[in-house]
Amino acid sequence: MTDLVDRPVPRQARSRERVDVICAAALEVLRRGGIAECTVAAIAAEARITPASLYRYFANVEAVLYAVATRQLDDTNERLDEALRNLRSRNHAREVLITLLDDYESRFRGDAALRAIWAGTIAFDSLVELNVADSRRNGRLIAERVSPHLRRPVDPAQAFLVTHLVGGGVMLLLQLDDEEADQLRTGLRALLVSLLDDGGSAKRVCTDAPPAVHSRTNAGGGKGS
Repeated sequence: MTDLVDRPVPRQARSRERVDVICAAALEVLRRGGIAECTVAAIAAEARITPASLYRYFANVEAVLYAVATRQLDDTNERLDEALRNLRSRNHAREVLITLLDDYESRFRGDAALRAIWAGTIAFDSLVELNVADSRRNGRLIAERVSPHLRRPVDPAQAFLVTHLVGGGVMLLLQLDDEEADQLRTGLRALLVSLLDDGGSAKRVCTDAPPAVHSRTNAGGGKGS
């Protein structure tokens, strides 16, 4: 029995534990000071380790934020996966999607660290790519789960676009006063559940937009005349 108790923790397990501690410390730093205060020194101090020890596991702050963001995005995907199981009908899917959107907003409102991580997706290229990949993953999952309850399956590309737009919309919503936020929330719900419309409005926006709009933006960089 003594041998079991005194046996050293395997190196791999110790490494995972240290990574967990560093990620938890980064979240606390983000909650207190946001992305601007999230430095190697601050994370190391919160984790009660030296910066040199932190560098054994992460090359820089961006790498720490990438690990933290990955965990948060995986958690959101798991919630989505769980909620979209055993859908009974199109109406049930609509209710579930709206509930998921409201829960997503609530979690971001309640945790400054989540909002700071989102800010990091603007500051760091690796987080931009991670966020886009996550939107694609979530859109693919939504399309897969709701399509059996529709006359025509949801285009995964359409679901990817809507999922990404809704995620960004929630971040905008958090910056607005209550009245304007309520209006935007209604629009975000409508955009999300438009995926359940056979040949719905979101798809028409994608396919019907005139190519000239894109051309004017690239050429002039300003408003079209």
